[in-house]
Amino acid sequence: MDKLVVDRKDKTTISNDGATIMNMLDIVYPAAKIMTDIAKNQDNDVGDGTTSVVILAAEFLKQAKQ
Repeated sequence: MDKLVVDRKDKTTISNDGATIMNMLDIVYPAAKIMTDIAKNQDNDVGDGTTSVVILAAEFLKQAKQ
């Protein structure tokens, strides 16, 4: 599913690629930076599945918190 992202300069981007969306975010929290790195590595190594790997990693973090 495509997402519309608007940055601080009002530049719009439409993408369904998790790595692209993650790269556009202003991330300050270490756990979120790890998610961005996971998406980048998945994109570089495989070229697909970035959204899936971020969702999976988020679930791991959620379960670890409990």
